[in-house]
Amino acid sequence: MIIRRFDPSTDAGILEFEAERTIVRIGSVTMVSLLPKQDFLRKFGTNGLHLAVKRKEVVGAILITVEQEESCPVALMYGIKVDEPWRRQGIGFRLMQQADLFTRKCGLKRMVLDTRPHSTPALSLFRKCGFATARKSPQSLRVEKMVR
Repeated sequence: MIIRRFDPSTDAGILEFEAERTIVRIGSVTMVSLLPKQDFLRKFGTNGLHLAVKRKEVVGAILITVEQEESCPVALMYGIKVDEPWRRQGIGFRLMQQADLFTRKCGLKRMVLDTRPHSTPALSLFRKCGFATARKSPQSLRVEKMVR
């Protein structure tokens, strides 16, 4: 399996554009971004969408970009998905390592993401990757990690 950046010439089939949202299809699962096509491509393009590929099949994906928060820029992860049959094989962990690399290459020291507080498998992965709770509400959980 390899982790690589999205390539519009070969991977365009995983993206579906609707009027006000973009859908990333990874096998039987999807990630939905509330960004229309041009905004999605500008924000993630070939730099912030990374794919896990096994035998030419996209089995996982991660969306990450740089955002300004408070007084400094951070790497903000918008989503991570691994197709159902490929879960619990280290693919999510490898995608998270790619997010660390992205963060360092951008010269950033902090990565953040928002998730549901009851998303147990995702929270387990995030904690395994060094994330800690920064803020919690009944509907949302902000976790963050300092990247070295």
